[in-house]
Amino acid sequence: LIAKARDVVAQQKADGNENASCIIFIDEIDVFGATRANIHDNSHQIIMMELARQMDGFDSSDGITIMASTNRPETLDPALVRPGRFDLSLEVPAPDMKGRREILDILVRDRKIPLKVDVNISLLAKKTYGFAGAELNLLVNEAATLAADRGSARKVGMDDFEQAYSRVLKGPRRHLDMGVRDKESTALHEAGHAI
Repeated sequence: LIAKARDVVAQQKADGNENASCIIFIDEIDVFGATRANIHDNSHQIIMMELARQMDGFDSSDGITIMASTNRPETLDPALVRPGRFDLSLEVPAPDMKGRREILDILVRDRKIPLKVDVNISLLAKKTYGFAGAELNLLVNEAATLAADRGSARKVGMDDFEQAYSRVLKGPRRHLDMGVRDKESTALHEAGHAI
C-alpha cells in the first residue's frame, strides 16, 4: 500500500514536472488528509503522509502549483497544511442572491430545461439563501426529475421547484404505508435493540 501511494503521488509529481508550468488540483483532500487522530483506515494516513513528503520536494521555481479543496478544513492534519506545503488558504463563501440567480439561470439554460411561465428564478434565488452551487444543482435536477416523473409534464413548474426545495432541505419523504410483514420485521428489529 505504501508503494502504491508513493507511485501515485510520484506519478502526479512527474506529470507536473513534465508539464510545468501547471496546477495539480486535489479535490476533497479531507478524504485522506484528515488529522491522524481521526483516521481509522491506515491506508488514508499512508497516502496523506506520502503526499506531504512529496510536496516537500517541490520548489517555487518548478512552476508547479498544488491546489486542494475541502468543505472541512478543520479536519486536515497540521502536517499537511503547514507553511511550505499549502501556503495560502482561501474561503469561498456560499453565493449571494445575485450569484444564486446566475447559477440557476446557467443550470436551467445549459440543461435546456423548459420552464412553465409561473417559474420565478429570482424568487428561487431569494428562497435558497445559504445554498452552495452543488445544492442549487441538486435543486434543478430534482425539479426536472419530479416534472418528468409526472409523465404528462413537458415543462418544469414552480410547484416542481417547491417540492424539490423541500427534498433538498429535508431529504425525500418516504412512503410510510407499511404492510403487516414490514411492521413485524421492524418491530422485531427494534426489540432486538431494546434487548
